[in-house]
Amino acid sequence: MLTKCPAGLGKRSTLALLLMLGGLAAAQDDPAKQKAIEQMRQIADAIKHCPAHRSSSQDECKVHDYHLGPPTNVEWDVVPSKTVRSPFQGIIEFTLPSGTTDSAQPNLSKKLQQKCANRDLVDAQIRAPALDAAMKEGPKWREGHYRYEFDLGSGAPELIKMLWVVKDKDNNTVTSAATGDRDACWVTAAKAGGSNRQP
Repeated sequence: MLTKCPAGLGKRSTLALLLMLGGLAAAQDDPAKQKAIEQMRQIADAIKHCPAHRSSSQDECKVHDYHLGPPTNVEWDVVPSKTVRSPFQGIIEFTLPSGTTDSAQPNLSKKLQQKCANRDLVDAQIRAPALDAAMKEGPKWREGHYRYEFDLGSGAPELIKMLWVVKDKDNNTVTSAATGDRDACWVTAAKAGGSNRQP
């Protein structure tokens, strides 16, 4: 059995729907916001294409190769700004895998090979208690990622903050300035507004 709606309710609902659709269309047609979206899409795309940042060091026994990146889990957004500096704020968040590879120096003499083997044994014995304690305690930090914030307006995007966001063992979020690797591709891409995208 159908129930009649109160008089005027259908008209009010239709009017509300039209106003909502009109608001969505206006937001989509806002050229300033569309420009901000395209700017952030370009920066995110440049960061996604960054290669790993590599460095190395060595001693008489080993060569140590380090890598950071390439960026993964890249997410971005554009939101209304809460400051008077610009109408919109851009946000990019991503993670950077890292690792170290140690390899023996080539062409070591037998005497130096034995010296290096003895040193590795002593190092392992010294580190063992600390490793055991760390395994029992669990990781101090987890779910770490980078967060870059931008001012977006009529001009080029301006990188305002570079942050490192992580959770401690009690699940509290800890945020600090990301100060390392200033010459890494993802940093230069953010500062250049995505114009230095790697091929």
